[in-house]
Amino acid sequence: MSRVKTSVSIEFMFFELPFEQRVAAAARAGFDGVEFWDWRNKDMDRVADAASRVGIEITGFFGNRLHSLVDRSQHERNLEALGESVVVAKRVGCKGLHAFVHEIRPDATLAPLARPIPAEEAFDNMVVGLRRGAELCAAQGIAFLLEAINPVSVPGYYLDSAEKCLRVVEAVNHPGLQMMFDYFHQQLGGGNLIGNLQRCAHRVVAVHVADVPGRHEPGTGEINFANLNRHLHDVGFGGTMVFEVKPRRSSAEAVAAIKAVFGDRFAHNG
Repeated sequence: MSRVKTSVSIEFMFFELPFEQRVAAAARAGFDGVEFWDWRNKDMDRVADAASRVGIEITGFFGNRLHSLVDRSQHERNLEALGESVVVAKRVGCKGLHAFVHEIRPDATLAPLARPIPAEEAFDNMVVGLRRGAELCAAQGIAFLLEAINPVSVPGYYLDSAEKCLRVVEAVNHPGLQMMFDYFHQQLGGGNLIGNLQRCAHRVVAVHVADVPGRHEPGTGEINFANLNRHLHDVGFGGTMVFEVKPRRSSAEAVAAIKAVFGDRFAHNG
């Protein structure tokens, strides 16, 4: 089995540095890739140049955060926004775009819908929209990556558990739509981390690591990451491990805490 790839969210990590310099910091720390949230507020050419200089991948960023897939009347605008993200991803060599089913505003609230949409109709709308998004991404060799988002951080988000997320992914049934399993979100959205990952493992290509509470580094909260790492070995996980961690104090301390648990996942401990 090939070594798991490691990536780090520079939305948070290496916050002590200007954004583009965080890419080189991630490479020095031994990560294989970087990812972040919205590309629209970043100089993507400078980010891509920084990644190219140090030989690190851009593993993912937001694809379709604008407009909702729950409301079919917003699908065309959602797909148009996703198309813009696909163009940027292709240009910078990014192989994954993060999928959303609601429009999430910067304050982590959902943009209101024009009318209440019954759950069954919302589910059908999501399936249609995500399938179209997966087709659009797959045509350019890009994975469309869906995760559950917990009801504490974003109240009202439809896919608030791994169980719901898996149900939608299986209904879409397109190889271009794949799952991210986020330990932080799942712990706040139902727990049972090992059991839920086991049920989803055949669809999961990335796991996101951050502790609860606070989305800080492993060892600061309630999640037993040493046991979860053993479980990932046991199930033969071979995807990408993304450390979407907000350092509690410094980035250097956060990286050290990550490697204290997941050091076996790194090719070197730069």
